[in-house]
Amino acid sequence: MSGFSQLSKPGQSDLSLEKISLNLLKIPHGLFDSACFSLQEKIDLFTPLIVYRSGNSFTIIDGCKRFLAIKESGTNECFCCVADSVDDPLCAGLLRISLNTGRPLRFREKLIFTRWLKENLDPDEYSLRLQPIGIESRERFCLEKLLGAPPELISLIDSGHADFSVSADIVDLDPDDQRGVIELFSRLSFSRQTQRELLEWLPELSFRLRKPVRDILNAEELQKIIGGKLNDPQKIQKIRDYFFVLRFPKLAEAKRVWSSLAAEINPDSSMVNFQPSEAFEKNRLEVKIAVTDASTARTIFSRLGSIPQDSWEKLINPALLWSTKPERTS
Repeated sequence: MSGFSQLSKPGQSDLSLEKISLNLLKIPHGLFDSACFSLQEKIDLFTPLIVYRSGNSFTIIDGCKRFLAIKESGTNECFCCVADSVDDPLCAGLLRISLNTGRPLRFREKLIFTRWLKENLDPDEYSLRLQPIGIESRERFCLEKLLGAPPELISLIDSGHADFSVSADIVDLDPDDQRGVIELFSRLSFSRQTQRELLEWLPELSFRLRKPVRDILNAEELQKIIGGKLNDPQKIQKIRDYFFVLRFPKLAEAKRVWSSLAAEINPDSSMVNFQPSEAFEKNRLEVKIAVTDASTARTIFSRLGSIPQDSWEKLINPALLWSTKPERTS
């Protein structure tokens, strides 16, 4: 650890500048993911790599993306700052992580740093080293869950098709069920809220229907929606509605009956909107009216005033529409 402490504030004697053949340079094991590298990314090629001697070659401490970009350019050698006071992989790894704390880390970088620190340090030191790279308890929990996750899930999160906040819920599924969810999320860009809903409803449906999640996702009706001609936002809404009806059949039926009554008594749906409380949990109704002239306003309010009291009561208190109240969503 002495080399790390010396190089935390490097002096001139710690570094020597050398021109080194690319064939002698190695990516640090377990501390870089090539998926973080893109030729389209603007990379500073003028800053020398920081490396340390490892046998007859050199291992990169900082500058892995610069190294790959230099290789792609066809150059055979590059200038490197050789860290003379670093002589072992542990010291080099800690220094690499330290040198990257001054910028926001990407998801994959946080994942590989978490894995490396967990594998190479004792629990107390591991926890201590996570703080400078900005990994708090909730994020740490999710990252640790993902350490054994399949590459497909890592790519899904990295691409934004699965939100990081739902990653632990996906990992908790059986492997076959995981693959089913990964396939679904890779095909359509669900919002974070919809992802959370689906990952809450699917295990509950699996228990109630006594079917694996993968079988529920392979249902013919659902596959017709996914493979249909609707655009993606329409498909997402249809899929959400499909699972909502499966998970809350009584509530879905109640909403259907309520919506039918609301449409029947609405004097003009282009100007008047009836909005009940969420999941019918309160006896409450919002009526939103948009008019553009006084004459229309008088007509709309007159028609609203002619709606029977009994109909208003059913819109305000949906429980009057059926004998048994629908199940709650929470």
